[in-house]
Amino acid sequence: MQLCLLFEKNKYQGNNHTLFIIRNISIFIVTNILIFTQCQTKHGEPIIARVGKLGYSYYDLKTLAKINELQPGCDTTLNAVQIYYEKALKYLYLADSMGYPITDSILTWEAHRIDKHTLMPARLDSIKQVCGDSVTYLRLFVLPQLAQRWLLSHFYWDTSIHKNTYLKAVEVLTLINYTLNSLNPFEAMSGIALKKVANTQGFNYQLYEVNAIEGIKTVHKNNNTPGDMIQHEKQNTSLEALRIENKSLNSMAEKNSTVANDLINKVLRKLNVGKIYNTPVELDDSFWVVQLIDFYKHSYYIAVVQIPKTDFFTWFETESKKIPIVYQ
Repeated sequence: MQLCLLFEKNKYQGNNHTLFIIRNISIFIVTNILIFTQCQTKHGEPIIARVGKLGYSYYDLKTLAKINELQPGCDTTLNAVQIYYEKALKYLYLADSMGYPITDSILTWEAHRIDKHTLMPARLDSIKQVCGDSVTYLRLFVLPQLAQRWLLSHFYWDTSIHKNTYLKAVEVLTLINYTLNSLNPFEAMSGIALKKVANTQGFNYQLYEVNAIEGIKTVHKNNNTPGDMIQHEKQNTSLEALRIENKSLNSMAEKNSTVANDLINKVLRKLNVGKIYNTPVELDDSFWVVQLIDFYKHSYYIAVVQIPKTDFFTWFETESKKIPIVYQ
C-alpha cells in the first residue's frame, strides 16, 4: 500500500470538474465467498450469536481466549474476547454493506502479509497451533487484525459519507475568493484570506513547508513578518527563519515524502506564488483549500484551511447500533 495523488473526475459532483485525491490504494482480486457464513463453524459447534449473517460459536470464544493467552497484556476472559470479536464482525458487516466485502482471498493475502512482516515468528506459530487449521486461523486471528483497517481505508474515500464535507470545502473556497477582493495585493498573496475565513467558519488554518525529501512540516510565521509571508533571512540560512513544530501533525502526510511529492507534482507546481488551487484537495481525514505563499530553495510554503471529514469512530458508533445482533 502506498499514498499517491490521483487525477480524477469529480466523484462528488459527477461533472467535468476535477479533484485531486491523496489516498491509499489497495488492489485485490476477490473471487471467493467469506468462509464463515454457514450455520455451524468448522468444528461443528452451533452458532451462539450472529452479527448480521455472520456467526460465531462458544468454541470460537474459547479459541480466541487461548490466542490472547499467547499475547502479553491481552484480556483472556470470554466476555472480553466476545466483545472484541463482535466488533470485528461489525467492521466486516459495515464494509460489506458499503460494497467492500472481505473475502477469502483478501484474508489469505493478509495472512501472507503477517507471515512476511512478523517480528515474532515463534509466537505466530504458536497461535497457528492453537487455531488448529488454516480456516480457523483466518477467521479468528487474521480477520480481527484486518477488519478495522479494511473498513477504515474504504471509509476515508466513501463519497456518500463525505459529500457534505466536500460541498462545505467548496463553499469555503468560494468565500476565500470573495474575501480576496477586499485585500491589497500583498495581503491577498499572504494567506490572510484563508485565515479570516478559517476563523469565521471555525476551521483549522495552518502553514506548511512542503519538500520532496523532508515531506510536509508545520511552520510558524516569523512574528516580525507582515501577513503570513515567509521571511528568509539569508539564502544559506533559510531554515533559521522557521520554527518547526514536529508534534502538531498526526497524519501520515507529515512523515511521508511520497505525499509531499504528489502534492508538489499535481498541485503546487501548477501554482504561481499567491495563487489558490481551484478545487479542494482531498486527504484521508480532511479536505484542504491550498494557497502557495512562497517558494524557496526547493521548498513550497503553503497556507491551508482544513475541513475535517466525518470522524470514523463517531460514525462507527452510530452505524454499529443499527447492526442486528441475535443471541441464540
